[in-house]
Amino acid sequence: MFGTIAASGIRIVSKEALNRRAVMIIALSLAVGMGVYQ
Repeated sequence: MFGTIAASGIRIVSKEALNRRAVMIIALSLAVGMGVYQ
C-alpha cells in the first residue's frame, strides 16, 4: 500500500516544474514523515 502511494506521489512530482518553494515543501514533508515513523 505504501509503495503504491509513494509511486503515485513521485509520478505527480516528476510532472511538475520544481522551484525553490516546491523543493522546500517536499523536503519538509519527507523530514516530518521520517520523524513520525521513528
